[in-house]
Parts: sequence; C-alpha cells; structure tokens
Amino acid sequence: MNSDINNNNQIPNNNNSHKINKIRYKIKSPQSHDEIEQWTHFCESCFSFKIPNPPKALYFMNHFQNDPRKDMDLIRLIISSNNIMASSVRIFRRTISTGGIDISSHNNNNNNKNDDVDDGIEDCSSHCFHLEAGGVGEVCTSIDHRGQGFARTLLNDSIDIMTRESMECSLLHAGSESLRNMYASIGSYESVLSRWSLVRLDMSRLLSISFSSSWSEKKDGDSYNAGDDDRRGRPVKVSTRLAIFPNDTRELMRIHSRYSEERFAGCIVRDERYWNEYLSREIPDLLVLTTTIDTIKVDCGDDNNNNNDGKEKSNNKEGNNYRNRNEVIVGFLSIRHRNGRYQLREFGFNLDLDNHLAASLDTSSTLSQLLHAALSRAGYDSIDNVCINNKNNNEDETDGVVELHLPTAVLEDIMIPSPSVLSSGRQNTPLSFSPPWIDASVKIRQENDLGWMYRTLTTTSFADTEDNNIDNVVVTKSTDIFDIVRHHGRDHLIWPSDSF
Repeated sequence: MNSDINNNNQIPNNNNSHKINKIRYKIKSPQSHDEIEQWTHFCESCFSFKIPNPPKALYFMNHFQNDPRKDMDLIRLIISSNNIMASSVRIFRRTISTGGIDISSHNNNNNNKNDDVDDGIEDCSSHCFHLEAGGVGEVCTSIDHRGQGFARTLLNDSIDIMTRESMECSLLHAGSESLRNMYASIGSYESVLSRWSLVRLDMSRLLSISFSSSWSEKKDGDSYNAGDDDRRGRPVKVSTRLAIFPNDTRELMRIHSRYSEERFAGCIVRDERYWNEYLSREIPDLLVLTTTIDTIKVDCGDDNNNNNDGKEKSNNKEGNNYRNRNEVIVGFLSIRHRNGRYQLREFGFNLDLDNHLAASLDTSSTLSQLLHAALSRAGYDSIDNVCINNKNNNEDETDGVVELHLPTAVLEDIMIPSPSVLSSGRQNTPLSFSPPWIDASVKIRQENDLGWMYRTLTTTSFADTEDNNIDNVVVTKSTDIFDIVRHHGRDHLIWPSDSF
C-alpha cells in the first residue's frame, strides 16, 4: 500500500531569487529482502547517536527476522522521488495480558461486577484476558529530513493500519519526557505507570549462597541455613543451567503465564514460537533453577557439565541436551548491565510447585540463587566480591556492592514478614524487611517508569444469538489498559526482554 506526499521546499538559485522545488514523497513498505536490508542500515544511521553502544544494522535485522509475527507490510517508510529513505516506523504485532481481569462484560447484568474479583483467572488463555496490540518501534527520521512532520505522518498512517487490522490498542515506549509529550501531542498516547525499584545487593551474602541443599530463611533476616530436609525427609537439591530450547519451552511458557501474564497488565503473552524463535535469541543467557522430584540424576548430555553444585549445566543449542522428565524448573532469570547497574531483564517463579518443594523453595531463595549464578557468569568473584570484568572500567560501582533495578512487584514478592505478622497471621500487612542479601543500610529507591504509552483503538462487540435474539445478551470489550491499571489495581509490567 503506497500513498503520495507532496513537500514544497524553497531553495535559493544563483540569481538570489527563490523558486519552488517540488519534491514528491511516498509512503510504502519494503517489498524484498534487499529493501529490508537497506532499511536496517537506515535505522543504524538514525540511531548512531546512542553512545556508547549504538545499535548496528544486524540488530535491526535480527529483531525483525526472529520475530514469529514479522510482516514487511507493517514496516512503513517515507521514500523521496529520488529513492532516498527519509523516515521509518515499524508495527510489532503483539498480544498483551490483562493481568487476569476478564475484560468482557454482560451489559444487562454484569456492569456492576466487583472489580476486586479476578474472574476466570484459571483460564487466561481466553481472549477475554488478552488484548491484541500493535507495538510501535523503530521510529526514526534521517537528519536531512527532520522537522517536516514525517514522524507524525507515519504514526497516523500506522494507527490507521492497526485499526483496520482490528488491533485493540497501540503501545510504545518513550524514554524521555520530551518524547512522551511528543507522542501525546501527535498520536494521543497516554503514559501508564510501571513500578520499579532500585536496591543495593549485599554481595558478600549473595555470593556465599550454597546451591547444594534446601533453603530455610531465618526470620530475623540474619542468614540462610542450608541442609534442611523437605517434608519427605530428603534434601532438596537445586542447580542452575542455561535454558534449553525447545526442550524447556512449554515449562517456561507455563511459568511465565502464571507468574506474569495472570498478574500484570500489559505483559506480552508468549506462545511457543515466540519463546523458540524470538526470546531464545534475544536472551541466550537465560538461566533456569532446577530441582528433581526423586534421586535420579539429571542428564544434560555432557558429564563434564553435569553436577549439583550450582555450576551451569548444558547450553542453549537445540538437540545437544535434554531435560530429564523428573527435573522441575523452579524459576528463570536474565539480567543485563547498563548505566552502572544491573537490571532484572527477565524473571519467573514456578507458582505450582508440589507442597514439599514449596516448603523449601520460594520466590526469594529462587531469585537469590539465580542472581548468584548470573553475577558469577558476569565475572563477580565470590572471594573478593568484585566484578573481574569491570575492575578496570569507569563504571560507578564499589567493591562488594551492586545495584539491581527490578519490578517493585517482584521486590514485594521476596520481602520477609516480621515475626509479629507471622504470629498474628494478618493478611495484607505491610512487609517489614528485605532478604539478607539486600543491603538494609541503603534505602530502597523507587525508580518508576512512565515510558510505556498506550492509545485505545477499537472496541470489539460480541453477540449471543443462541435464542435468535441478538438484543438479549451483548458482550463488549468494555475495559482498556487504563481501566485495568487504574480501576482494577493491576500492576503494569512489560519485561525488558519483550521491549521493542
């Protein structure tokens, strides 16, 4: 689908008078792999200002090729009459979660439902718990063509396309207040708060964690004890390894659905292809924490990598390894280092552990063990508590301490109730203190993200015609992402590994 744009530029001639030079532009999508490649180099040139690590053309190519829902028609370009690329927008097809909120309502009897009831949380595969969305990314204009309204033109073009494609909302991330103001002005996008917190880790405690047995947290926050038995009288052996795709996919998908999709609004809903084709390449360092339901040793195909002492086992290559059927994935994690701190790029905890495992493994112990493994991979030495890889750089880090940026909801998951709360059994009581591997001498800081912005596009109506009376019951999509977050009280969270 092409459309023409007329742009009148005044240029001086040799006689110091002015004439009108009429340049014709058109909006189009790439039609071949060669044009996709040209577009990736165009994006590289436009984003070259991102110092110190500007994205290369290969980044944009991989981002497109690995996406199982990629569509050349959803890349929109402004091209000049002399075949010069001037501006770009890409639409990402995504399905986002409602955090377990049923967004359908029966107008004749359900409009006054209690907002606190999580209807149908057991079956969040239903479309009533999802929104079809169009993510907007790769928005850029070459230096020579800025200030001519091309971004506005392409954004409006993209909104028209998303509406025709029956997408229910559009979303994008704007990293600065000026960008947020721009998108609010030219596209009627509105920010949604994502709660994030910054904590300082006590590296001496975190790196002293043992992987070889079950966990028991002292309620005084002093330390962890290893060696306790589970309810059947046997130690719970745990270990970490890299995720194996596609072998781990279904289990990872189930854990993510329960831990994130059913709890958070805006969370990207991930199917098997998304995990196998996209995330496996976006986060090749994804770590999983595993245990076994009996004494059978987990076989990962390489005796040199097979151990139960917390060292990594396996790798991310398909076909080289397999998971033993008795292995249980307890959780998964990926972190990334940026701006002198670590960010929790990906995390999930298995909410469906058997009772005997749940008695020994919780969100806090799972996160701490995975952080230990991830930071060890990053070069942190368990003796000196310093990052070997960063000893000679200029990062703002001090020996023995590291800052972690994580979703506030995850932080709340790992907070330890005070003894008075435990003895009273009170619910919904403010939590008292953090796990011992978080430095309690440094105040936890809120660093919320206002960058995610939404625009509601459509309202889809459904009719029940079983009694041939379509006026009897009409089910409408009456709730958008703003209702879910503000009125239903759901946290908004898009994991950084899903960003576009």
